[in-house]
Amino acid sequence: MKNSILGILGILAVHYTLREAATRLHPHFMQRHFAQLNNGTGLWAIALKDSREIVGTIILIQLRDEEENLTQDYEIGWHLKKSAWGKGYATEAAKAILDYGFNTLKLPVIYAIARSENVRSLRVIQRLGMIPIGRTNRYYKMELEMFKLEAPKEQTHE
Repeated sequence: MKNSILGILGILAVHYTLREAATRLHPHFMQRHFAQLNNGTGLWAIALKDSREIVGTIILIQLRDEEENLTQDYEIGWHLKKSAWGKGYATEAAKAILDYGFNTLKLPVIYAIARSENVRSLRVIQRLGMIPIGRTNRYYKMELEMFKLEAPKEQTHE
């Protein structure tokens, strides 16, 4: 499973593709999505190493509250096509994004939220070591299970 993913494609290439699609289909989406580029968050493709086939996407974004205002909470999430389920791709990509969020963006905590019936995502969340913190209605105008992972403590050398 390790090295089975090409990697998270460069942000400019992915966003360029999204910009083209969003310009034609969803100008409101484009405006909201690109507003987040300044803080290093966004959406990346998950592609297979051998074929370069894109099998899904992964996000690290600021969550929005009930009024659609950005909060200080950052969410990791993923969507994979069905043929890519159960192969470890979501877990591998999520580990890379968590590392990026903690080590590059210096985020103190990253959240994941999922519907309680989304068993596969809940399993990925568990494999990532995220801690359940209960149900919330604060995001996406629906009740969701919420999890968090705090940044690893830096080891001090004496």
